[in-house]
Amino acid sequence: MGKAKRPCKLDGIAFDALLKQDDSWEAEIPDYPVESGKSVSDSVIIKPFYISAELYLTNTPITWKGRLGGRNRVRQVEERLKTAFISKEPLVYSTSDRTYTNMCLESLKISKSEEEGYSRKIAVTLKQVTVTETKTGTIPDSYVRGGQTAASAGTASTSPANKSAVNNGKAEQETSKKKASILYGAANSSGLLSKITGGKK
Repeated sequence: MGKAKRPCKLDGIAFDALLKQDDSWEAEIPDYPVESGKSVSDSVIIKPFYISAELYLTNTPITWKGRLGGRNRVRQVEERLKTAFISKEPLVYSTSDRTYTNMCLESLKISKSEEEGYSRKIAVTLKQVTVTETKTGTIPDSYVRGGQTAASAGTASTSPANKSAVNNGKAEQETSKKKASILYGAANSSGLLSKITGGKK
């Protein structure tokens, strides 16, 4: 008699048997022509690895009766699987020959039938999530600008165009003063200013 295999597990839940499992790898191949000299692998997109499995669950497993049995076991496992699906968190799935990590439940189907009684056939699709690490970098002090760091925020500069505008303004004021003095002198010498002011200066 052969040695009993360890039941498959999903998120720590042990099942009576693994009835069927398909491991799938897929890639998206471009339909358009690839330019000569360009690496073909740059245009091929590898999709996440996924597993389709059919699991079997009973209240009284034959091989593991002492460890897994209980009349409410099926109902409790159903609730745990629903919670795991809703949580959307990565799970660990293990079989007798391999352990898969970072697997998310893409689909969950619980089948009930009169023939199976209180037992359940549970179909799951698990898709592997690629987990990456976040990397941070340090910005050199020479690139810091203003704020509470007290670093230099730069200085304002006066362009030659601005100086020219100021000088032009001063010249216009001087010209206006000269024109006013000439008009005043002409009016005063002709006696016109005396008539306007009534002889008052």
